[in-house]
Amino acid sequence: MGGFNGGLSEEYLNLCEELNKNIHDDLENNVIALWHDESQINRYIINRKYRILPCKYGYPEGWNIPDYKDDIMILIRDKADKKYGGHEYLRS
Repeated sequence: MGGFNGGLSEEYLNLCEELNKNIHDDLENNVIALWHDESQINRYIINRKYRILPCKYGYPEGWNIPDYKDDIMILIRDKADKKYGGHEYLRS
């Protein structure tokens, strides 16, 4: 879940600045990361001390991950589900 990230202000701003630089460097070389921002973030954290939260902090609705299903902290709603309007509604 690349959409949930954060940290101390200075460190988070450093992350943003480096990702911005890396994306622009890639574009100058006609390269676009396969999974866009998520690929860039993954590359950023490879050689750094970084805290990765367990699944309970980003648990996808409808999934069955036994170790976490009884201790969910943040539930990621299934946007395709008609009870939330489905993709068509969200994209309109």
